[in-house]
Amino acid sequence: MREEEVPSLKSLARQASDIGLHSPEIAEIRLFLLFLDQQQKADDLYRMAKKKGHTFDLGEEIGELGLTESEWRAFLKTAFRDYKADISRGSGEMSNPDEVRFLQQALNELLGANLKTDGIWGPTTQQKLIEFQSKFNLGADAVPGPRTIAELKRQ
Repeated sequence: MREEEVPSLKSLARQASDIGLHSPEIAEIRLFLLFLDQQQKADDLYRMAKKKGHTFDLGEEIGELGLTESEWRAFLKTAFRDYKADISRGSGEMSNPDEVRFLQQALNELLGANLKTDGIWGPTTQQKLIEFQSKFNLGADAVPGPRTIAELKRQ
């Protein structure tokens, strides 16, 4: 790839939209790149890809880099644990699709919210969460913290 071949931001945004930014494939590739970075192998893989060109085979190169399935699984376990903790970093938005789906389903049952249970945090989910928090005197801050989640489960 050459600098002049890299698409514009607008084109990248269109491609991401076509692929689906929340697609499992994008998430898996992102995890793989994070794993490479953590193992300090991203630069090595890049050099291998550049050197081998069209003969580059990711499966072979993973073995050549000494990356193991057990390391990958240990990384995933940690990554998913940390992923679930994203909410505590202050954004207030949940990023784990399973947790968002639980929240959406609970709000639908408890408030008749009619939320799409797609696992994607959005303004309507946030608004309904505030409504729930107000109803149960939880401090309507739109942050699904431990007290809010506990009350959702209790209800």
